[in-house]
Amino acid sequence: MYEKYAYKNGWKFEVVDIAQSDIKGYKEASAAIVGDGAFGKLKFESGIHRVQRVPVTEKSGRVHSSAVSFAILPQADEVDAQLKNEDLKIDTYRSSGSGGQHANTTNSAVRITHIPTGITIFIQNERSQHQVSRLQAERDLRAALEVGLSMSSG
Repeated sequence: MYEKYAYKNGWKFEVVDIAQSDIKGYKEASAAIVGDGAFGKLKFESGIHRVQRVPVTEKSGRVHSSAVSFAILPQADEVDAQLKNEDLKIDTYRSSGSGGQHANTTNSAVRITHIPTGITIFIQNERSQHQVSRLQAERDLRAALEVGLSMSSG
């Protein structure tokens, strides 16, 4: 839904991370939407959204409900929040997932903890080397710090 909305507004949409559910569908996903005015239009989308639908396989017409939680964060520029290496605790892991030929072959999950604030960011990208996941995690950490800094400087 947000991907189509992004394209309709001329913004760039990129899936950052996606995790399949054990039963069916998705457990969690994150994306980056970049474009003029994107944050201004999307910042009020944070929260819980409920979706109601009648699946085509539902013979008696019962409504099925699903819920999804959204968090919309601004993407911080490199200069907005500086990260010092001595303030970061970085852990790398092998991604959990469906397996296959890429299972347990690379440390592609990264957890970065910003020691002064205790903010922790976890990125798991099954197809990516940990350097790419680390860059994504650092970008997300900068955004979280920027939001925290702007809230506290009020």
